Amino acid sequence: MIELINKITKELNLTPEQTEGGLGAMFAYAQQNVNKDDFMKLAEFLPGLSDVISKAPQASSTNSQLSNMAGSVLSSFGIKTSATDSILGFAQIAGQFKSLGLNQEMISKFLPLVLDFANSKSNGVAKDILAKVLKP
Repeated sequence: MIELINKITKELNLTPEQTEGGLGAMFAYAQQNVNKDDFMKLAEFLPGLSDVISKAPQASSTNSQLSNMAGSVLSSFGIKTSATDSILGFAQIAGQFKSLGLNQEMISKFLPLVLDFANSKSNGVAKDILAKVLKP
């Protein structure tokens, strides 16, 4: 995982703390949204995953409450799709990135680097799992 942290830190001109926090936010979201077997595969292919997740900034309670409210409203109207889940997840990650001093556009800069790294470590298995939940 240090290889990915170093790559993102250098390529995006960030501090290691920003990189670790951003990765932690993305991987924590993935952990919450994949089944247990898929997460175990991710942990197997990406050693150090739990350590990086522990670096994720806390999602602000306001963002969490708004996401939960929006999800409830959409569900009450029968609107519950992967697209709405993706939007709500993006809002959560964007809030965490903001707390690191990173704008939401940084998520789209992290994503290809994360997926390329996951692909290289797992012959595509980890990439496919992450791509399902981290798609923009």
